[in-house]
Amino acid sequence: MERRNFIKGFVGLGSMCFVNWSEAMEGLRINCYEKNIMEKIIRLLNYGVLAPSTHNTQPWKVLLDENAIIVKGDNSRKLLCVDANNREWLLSLSAFVQTILYAGNGMGLSMDIEHIYDKENFGDPQFKIHFSENEGLRNKYILDIIQSRYTDRTSYDSNEISYGTVNQILNLDKENLVYFSKDSWQGRIIGEAQIEAFIQQSNNVSMQTELGQWLRFNKEDKDKKGDGIFPEMLGLNKISKFVWYNSFSEKTALNKSFINTSIKNTRKQLKNLSGFLVITSKRNDIESTISAGLLYQKVLLKCTEHNIKNHTISQTLEEEPWKSTIHKNIGMFKPIQFIIRVGTNNTKGYGKAIRRNVNTIILK
Repeated sequence: MERRNFIKGFVGLGSMCFVNWSEAMEGLRINCYEKNIMEKIIRLLNYGVLAPSTHNTQPWKVLLDENAIIVKGDNSRKLLCVDANNREWLLSLSAFVQTILYAGNGMGLSMDIEHIYDKENFGDPQFKIHFSENEGLRNKYILDIIQSRYTDRTSYDSNEISYGTVNQILNLDKENLVYFSKDSWQGRIIGEAQIEAFIQQSNNVSMQTELGQWLRFNKEDKDKKGDGIFPEMLGLNKISKFVWYNSFSEKTALNKSFINTSIKNTRKQLKNLSGFLVITSKRNDIESTISAGLLYQKVLLKCTEHNIKNHTISQTLEEEPWKSTIHKNIGMFKPIQFIIRVGTNNTKGYGKAIRRNVNTIILK
């Protein structure tokens, strides 16, 4: 197995170097407990944990080194059914890294990354993020955007997003980012495929059981666990939230009525929107997947900046035959890593602060 690779490139807000695994880990010292450094790191991580992740699993953990953070994946938070090849796990981890990059610059820090990886193992990457003071980069605006971002699963207005706004989003990466309006033939195919894939996945007992493990039916879990999916994150009204907390349990995910309601809501979501942002990658290898995850968070934050509501829909890229054919069906010849439902509405943020305490992700 070829495990070592040296590639240089630029990603996010700093340089990314692909370095030798064993050499990078030799002499690792966890000695950054000086008060001023720790305060910066804790603040930085408090922004980082606001990154999106599948089922809000937050699959990251960090080691602290001198003037550096080592980001690793948390294997206990992998979704073994819906994400058997760790693709979405790696994408979520990459979005976390991108959030730290943006937050670091917002706080007045220069950020440089060493990406340490096994070329053939999607499930074992590490990122070593070095930082140093650079007051010229300080930008409170990006910190506000990070705090304002959230996934809006409600229905949107059906109005078209202005060309200028769409173009500003697409300018993030014209090679790997495309927009399709809901009324385009590509938009119709995506919408139909998502409904069919959602129905298929909803009737898969193993996947629904796994989903149930991340649905939170206890209010106390918000503070105790700080992860998973709460009704506040789904945009439910007061009556629906009352029923959720008082009548549902983990097994509810397998109930036919629960599944039918979820399908009905999905149909409504895909009827009321402006269009879809599609993120592609050059290949399906680990480097391309990481780049897509970094771009993903850039896109979500740019949408937030322009008050474009967004909701990442995953089933089309998780279920066969759609995950193998959707890119060809809409005239694209590169792997699709994300499909994001976008639009506008007047809803306010909800549930965006449901995250684990930073202390729970730091490895001692």
